[in-house]
Amino acid sequence: MRKAYRLVVCLMALSMMLVLIGQRAEAQSRRDTRGAYFDLPDDFSRSFSSSPKLHSRKRTPHQNPEIEALLYGAIQDRIGAPYRSNGMDDRGYDCSGFVWRVFQEAGIDLSRTSARTLWETLPEASGEEEAEFGTLVFFRGLTHVGIVRDGYSFYHSSTSQGVVRSFYSGYWAERVIGYRRVPLPGNWEVARR
Repeated sequence: MRKAYRLVVCLMALSMMLVLIGQRAEAQSRRDTRGAYFDLPDDFSRSFSSSPKLHSRKRTPHQNPEIEALLYGAIQDRIGAPYRSNGMDDRGYDCSGFVWRVFQEAGIDLSRTSARTLWETLPEASGEEEAEFGTLVFFRGLTHVGIVRDGYSFYHSSTSQGVVRSFYSGYWAERVIGYRRVPLPGNWEVARR
């Protein structure tokens, strides 16, 4: 009886893994305009039908593909890292430590400071910039900050999950208070590694 139970459990686990692999392959075949994976649930876009600014996909002069690539790589290197209060290295990140480290790795000198200070010192993002990758998103109380991925999601260091990608729905949608842009150096050059 135990062997049969173990066999059933193993078969169920194997089938779940195959389903997940298939879903991942399907998600990887769908790419957004920046070339990053865009794997939204089928019913997700319906929840934003009343908010046209979240569908913005235009590129503005502020965007720089080289910087975006460096930011994206720095974020992906940290996905899954644990949350750590005052953390700013791979042992763990708090929200502002995560933002600081990602921009530092992309060659942009951003001060290591609190979400509130970033909010008070950085320029406000335009309506178009609010849905652009690399914009900072701030939340109620100015105690949390993340990096916008697109008009549907953002990256941040969550106290419960560590560095993750979260969607602007439910809990997070109700808490967004605004967006800021990190000014880029006038003659920024791609950092050579």
